[in-house]
Amino acid sequence: MQVIESKSILAKCLATENLTVEHQKVPTAMFDLKERKLILPMWKEMSPALYDLLIGHEVGHALETPEEGWHDNVKANPRIKSYLNVLEDARQERITKQRYPGLVKSFYAGYRELFEKDFFGIKGVDLNTLPLIDRINLHFKVGSFLNIQFTPEEQLLVNKVYDLKTWDDVVALGEELFAHGQKEAEEMAEALGYTPQQSEDDEDMDMDFEFGESMSSEGYETPEEETEEQEGQAPVSNGDGELDEEQEQDDGEPQGGEGDISEQIKDWLDNEGAHSITDEAFRENEDKLLSDDGKVNRYFDIPRLPNWKDLIVPAKEMYSGIDNSFSYYIRSLEGHSLEPLANRLVGEFIRDNRSTINQMAQQFEMKRKAQVLNKAKVSKTGDLNENKLWAYKLTEDLFKQSMMIPEGKNHGMLLYLDMSGSMFRNMPGTIDQLITLMMFCRKVNIPFEVYGFTSGGYDNILRKGKMNEMWISDISFRHLGSSLFSKRQMNEVYKHLLMFKYSIEARYTRGATGDYVEVKNKNYTLNGTPLNNSVPFAIEVARKFRKDNNVEIVNSIFLTDGGATDHVESVVNEEQEYPRPTKTYGREERAVYRQGNVSVTAPSNIYCYSGTKDAMAMIELYKQIVGGNVINYFIADQWSSRALENEISEWSNMGWSERHEIITKQRKTGVIVCTATQAFDKRFILKGGANLKIENTSLEVKSNSKGDLLRGFRNFNKDKVQNRVFLSKFMDMVA
Repeated sequence: MQVIESKSILAKCLATENLTVEHQKVPTAMFDLKERKLILPMWKEMSPALYDLLIGHEVGHALETPEEGWHDNVKANPRIKSYLNVLEDARQERITKQRYPGLVKSFYAGYRELFEKDFFGIKGVDLNTLPLIDRINLHFKVGSFLNIQFTPEEQLLVNKVYDLKTWDDVVALGEELFAHGQKEAEEMAEALGYTPQQSEDDEDMDMDFEFGESMSSEGYETPEEETEEQEGQAPVSNGDGELDEEQEQDDGEPQGGEGDISEQIKDWLDNEGAHSITDEAFRENEDKLLSDDGKVNRYFDIPRLPNWKDLIVPAKEMYSGIDNSFSYYIRSLEGHSLEPLANRLVGEFIRDNRSTINQMAQQFEMKRKAQVLNKAKVSKTGDLNENKLWAYKLTEDLFKQSMMIPEGKNHGMLLYLDMSGSMFRNMPGTIDQLITLMMFCRKVNIPFEVYGFTSGGYDNILRKGKMNEMWISDISFRHLGSSLFSKRQMNEVYKHLLMFKYSIEARYTRGATGDYVEVKNKNYTLNGTPLNNSVPFAIEVARKFRKDNNVEIVNSIFLTDGGATDHVESVVNEEQEYPRPTKTYGREERAVYRQGNVSVTAPSNIYCYSGTKDAMAMIELYKQIVGGNVINYFIADQWSSRALENEISEWSNMGWSERHEIITKQRKTGVIVCTATQAFDKRFILKGGANLKIENTSLEVKSNSKGDLLRGFRNFNKDKVQNRVFLSKFMDMVA
């Protein structure tokens, strides 16, 4: 399904405008001129060339064909419609191939593939015996390799097809070819000795037919003038009671061998040449290209949020002063400032982590320089190296050389923190890891932004949503940190986050300490995990982040401890005031999420909670819009093999043996690394609880021998790095 949606992007690019492209369960493509909406059928998986042909063909119609020219338009003259289809296809495809030369091969390969599959319904028929309109259709679609022959008179008409410029030209030539086709049918019937048969349906059509202004009734028989040459009736005599010579029958068949005439030609003669055999066969066979999975697409438009800054909780409200955000739990201490406690927590944390972060920063710089030098190229300058002239008989390398060292990619980090209630028991360790990550980024000058998200915020962010637009609600998006903050501002960030951690830890030891504190600031409330509703905010944050910091690679980290607790819902009644009815997609529907030129389909090939399927598609949408690396830090409370098996399988298509191998090899490390995942480029499944807390390990050696000392220091440094798991995994990505 991703292939189909990527072709939607191709259609928009070819159309050179922001078309709305939808894949729906329709027999053929349609174009809404007013809404500028291109509706494409739900096609089966097919070759890239055939996909490009179909997309290019329909985009050509969207750009060139007026509403009355589309082949499914019922307003078109039913007797000339088939001729207009052929000519308009030839006209707009010629223009499309001139506009996009890269599609020429796709058109050629795609139509040849359809020809070999007998989409034109002429298998076994001598192509040069086909009516002119069909030879024209095959010549312009399938190509010259068919070696279709035209008489000098016919070639003049073919040349006119090459010269078609406008729809009016198509109509004029269509009328000319239609008249030619009628004459051609009469001559062919006479040459074959075949008497055309008129069906009851054709008779009814003639009785109901009204000629348009552009058509002439000359040459057509009225119902009163019709002959009685119907199936089963005797042939008309010559007036003398004798049969016409060419109508004499020896064995019930007309002379000329009616049995040798193909069914396609018979039908064309019965219809007096009023249709194209190959065009009608192609339209009928289009159903073979349609998907038969029984589902229809339901589109969800993800809105841009121009006022997103006004909808998030700013840092100044998150960090509004320690005494405004926290208070003592024991009343006897009420009124005492918490600033000394907060300052002590920050001082201890920085003291315990500064040396390790400096060491990791040095390792990072060494890795980064090593990667750059590894990509360096040595090239000759063209200047003669005079010091090597003596060796001219031994080597040809007599020129000076220069080393080209490419600059490393400029990385940035965006982290979105799940502030749900279930994170409560893992939040102390998460805060430790998060602060060390921010301290490291500031140390090595990596731009970053940190946001938290949870439910319990705005009930109706978009009061005036449009039909099928995502209804964003119940979301609190909070600004937690930024590389643009000053040193003093970051110190306030650390103080508040560590006080928040302290308040959580103290709840487990209530009564054991006299300085237990509780949170007063409602912005620290932990609720649900509205991952889907957070993505529109994250997209806007990423757009501004890339622009403000001029980063080449954005590393986006979604830190969660569970699945999304929300669904993607859409507006179904744009006239009704809030609360407006909303709707998710049903069992027989396939959800497609789109914003601008990007659209993504929710996966249907995996079994998981529907909110998770929404999240997979929304994360994929984020990734396609923002680019870079999109990573998931997932904190797992349960670390059994079965729990890990369930967690890995929900976000991946890996088989049981692959999952089992990963768990067996990595479970003891406390970190499971998954690369074959849905939406995310990589997932780190981290063991929660005490494993997240940063502990200051001590140096342990078995003896004073050189080997034991070396191993002791190596393990000591390794433990310090592994303790800071968020930072160590991030450093590996950006080094």
